[in-house]
Amino acid sequence: NQILSQSEVDALLAAVTDGEIKTSGDSGSGGGSGKTNIKEDNRNIISYDLTSQDRIIRGRLPQLEVIYEKFMRSFRVSLSSALRKIASITLTSTEFLKFGEFINTLPIPTCMSVLRFNNLRGSALFVIEAKLAYALVDSFFGGADRPYAKLDGKEFTPIELQIVKKVVELAIHDIEQSWSTIEKIGCSFQRTEINPQFVGIVPPTDVVIASTFDVELEQASGTISIVIPYSTIEPIKH
Repeated sequence: NQILSQSEVDALLAAVTDGEIKTSGDSGSGGGSGKTNIKEDNRNIISYDLTSQDRIIRGRLPQLEVIYEKFMRSFRVSLSSALRKIASITLTSTEFLKFGEFINTLPIPTCMSVLRFNNLRGSALFVIEAKLAYALVDSFFGGADRPYAKLDGKEFTPIELQIVKKVVELAIHDIEQSWSTIEKIGCSFQRTEINPQFVGIVPPTDVVIASTFDVELEQASGTISIVIPYSTIEPIKH
């Protein structure tokens, strides 16, 4: 099922031209069948895990885009009302990638809330970028929502995590409402983690759908991400 890249095709043609790979015409058989006899080389052997989800997900999910359009409209209103200031939200990307690849892109600390889809199998992630999380906390306490300039190694305090949880609960309500015309997902809050290595909602090789949103406040901006395992929505993909 692998498709050779252009560089691999060029390398193969060069090897045939230089005689490193003998074709059926070189062996004197005269058959001209076009088969290639590649010398045995253990480096050409690749082990394959039959349990992995290393596959190409074909086709878009247009209804998921509609769901997130509804979510953005409602969450914009909910967040603006809670903060008593204007907040804008835009969808920047939706990617199909392995969960391990997504986790490796997250710095420490990152505010990650595990959500349970009670009527579907599996859990999802609601990820808030650290600088945006601190800006939201500052704004809730009447500040100018300016994020910390230096975040490396800083931990979230229990009070800060409680404020972030309030934001996540607002989002959960809007996510449920956005999904309601498609499926009653029964979304609920499970826990919050700040270390990406502790949020193993699926194995690292499983495919997830990661949608990233830009959130802009008056003095700060940042991103949130909703990460749903592909296996969670595959039963209702139709």
